[in-house]
Amino acid sequence: MQEVARRLVPGAALLVVAPSTEAALYIRQRLVDARLEKPMTPKAAADGIANGVFKRGGVRTKHWLREELELFARRCGFRLERIGKVEFGWASEVDDERLRKMGVPLSLNVPPHPWDHLAIFRRLADGTNGVEPKPEGLLSIRSDFEARGCLTSCMLSRGGDNEAAV
Repeated sequence: MQEVARRLVPGAALLVVAPSTEAALYIRQRLVDARLEKPMTPKAAADGIANGVFKRGGVRTKHWLREELELFARRCGFRLERIGKVEFGWASEVDDERLRKMGVPLSLNVPPHPWDHLAIFRRLADGTNGVEPKPEGLLSIRSDFEARGCLTSCMLSRGGDNEAAV
């Protein structure tokens, strides 16, 4: 992300989709409850909690807490402007090919569904070290409902009066 920061001009927006730690824990519990997976071993659970590393599609993948994303971005020269959830279907979370072909059980079709973080970061001016006041007029997301709505109604400022819908 530091390399991305070097390539973007101050004020530029960066859209990031990142796996969610909260979602990984939630997804795992729902799959265990539906008897589609066995509970995590204590070692796997400890690794996931301590490092945010969980298997996704059979691959060990880093997952992020919202606050962790914000801190990491600040260290790399960005400010978190907005964050929401982007939901997707259960089929991508079930490792068993047979279950994918048969379809996901109805018990999993009850929301919330699996999600990733969808974050909009703003490139800070060099030397600000992540401490730049928030401009006025930014959308504040106060609930999951608004976060989902944000995916269709957020406006990204490109600087000046130009805006683009996300």
